[in-house]
Amino acid sequence: MEHQSYSDSIPNAVPGKDGQDEDIARKEALVSCEWLSANRSNVTILDVRGMVDTMIHEDGESKDMLYVGLREEYNEGHVPGAAFVDWTKDIADLSSTIPVQLADADTFGAAMVEKGVSNDTPVVVYDGGKMMFATRLWWALKLYGHPRVHVLDGGITRWKLEEREVEMDHTTPPKPNTTFKASIQYPFLRTEVNEVEHILQLVSEKKDTPRTHIVDARPPAQFQGTEKRGCVKCVAGRIPNAVNVPCGMFFGKTDGAGYVTLEEMRAVFEKKELPIEKNNRYLVYCNGGIASTLVIFALWQSGVPLANLSNYDGSWGEWGRGGHPVIAG
Repeated sequence: MEHQSYSDSIPNAVPGKDGQDEDIARKEALVSCEWLSANRSNVTILDVRGMVDTMIHEDGESKDMLYVGLREEYNEGHVPGAAFVDWTKDIADLSSTIPVQLADADTFGAAMVEKGVSNDTPVVVYDGGKMMFATRLWWALKLYGHPRVHVLDGGITRWKLEEREVEMDHTTPPKPNTTFKASIQYPFLRTEVNEVEHILQLVSEKKDTPRTHIVDARPPAQFQGTEKRGCVKCVAGRIPNAVNVPCGMFFGKTDGAGYVTLEEMRAVFEKKELPIEKNNRYLVYCNGGIASTLVIFALWQSGVPLANLSNYDGSWGEWGRGGHPVIAG
């Protein structure tokens, strides 16, 4: 599969909220195994492998989500020098009643410092190859102001398929003293339930300025309400006015395939009749705020500024619990 071109060196530009710097960052965000191999000593590498599983309850129908960080897979082989990030513990708000909500700036910043992250050193994130955990961490780092974050296309699966060196070590590699100041750079990039309610009201009344698109990144059956997932208490259905753009349409079907080409990304949005306009806003959700970041990354790659993108972190695991408008069919 042919992918967009990669940079040959560490980018010097610090992306701003729009304009040329963000365009440069966008073009250089998705990197190849070859690029990482050549630049390994110049970046901080984070392994964020994880899994989302479904628990079926005794009634045979109710499904709850199980969120797991795959430390054991990291121990069995990772990119040399990579530090492991448990996305369910290290960067999650453990006090929240909604699972795996992103931690606050202080907690997130402390976790990143522990992993060797600094504001002035580029970061490369990767997962097992499905990309959603890597894009989740990419999204979090961008939210909290890191200027240069790269996603390894195809993750550790492609790295191994290309027979590149792996390291087996149970400990986080030692890092020099680093400083990472986490501060929110893009306020719209993470949305909470009260903000979603307000946005939905504006969209329903056609008072949303700029125009806001609500995007459901889940599979069609969940969007239509014929399959219930998200939490055992969740109803089936979707947020009104949402358009369904399943996240699985953005990466290849073979192991380690990674993202589809930029042209194919844009073709997906066109097929789903979702206009890509730089001045529009896009609110994306899934079941737990993870798979939605795949679509957010694709929207950003397609030209939408980060300032106009938002991940509803609680997603259906929060909205579907009741008390909010839901439609199905």
